[in-house]
Amino acid sequence: MLLTAIKPIKNFDKLKTEVLDIISLVGSEHPQIICQSNSPNSTDWLTGTGSISGLKMQNEFHYTHLNPALIGTEIADLINEYQGVRTRIMILKPRSCYSVHADPTMRIHIPIITTTESWMIWPKDNHCSQLPAGYGYLTDTTKYHTFLNGSTEDRIHIVMCIDRKNYQKFLT
Repeated sequence: MLLTAIKPIKNFDKLKTEVLDIISLVGSEHPQIICQSNSPNSTDWLTGTGSISGLKMQNEFHYTHLNPALIGTEIADLINEYQGVRTRIMILKPRSCYSVHADPTMRIHIPIITTTESWMIWPKDNHCSQLPAGYGYLTDTTKYHTFLNGSTEDRIHIVMCIDRKNYQKFLT
């Protein structure tokens, strides 16, 4: 299993508005905005972003503290529902891609803005998929993968890390 759509996102329009409001607040020049930090009551939207290997705190399961600005939001509800950690809003600029990499944990991707020119690719598995907005997707990002945004607009996803032992419950 590389990618599985797990279910439609209820209140997707409200979720999309929340995400776009956060991006407006923090700034779209940041490719990642963190929703959970490794310290309680942190209002910092950037500490804990980037490659986990480049961070001082490299255990994704230490990023569990919800940014207080998110209390009572659809984003918080999804983090709780999926038991996500180190949840981030990821912005991939037009006509760009990530390097091929493997992550230490599986991820749930929730596309907020995407196009038919955006792809998630597992090159070693010879697999690529589009992830239409409005659904949650369980992705095995512990395998080598990348993302491609070949469109002329930003690709925006919510991405949360999950514990591998819990992933089976999302498939039922």
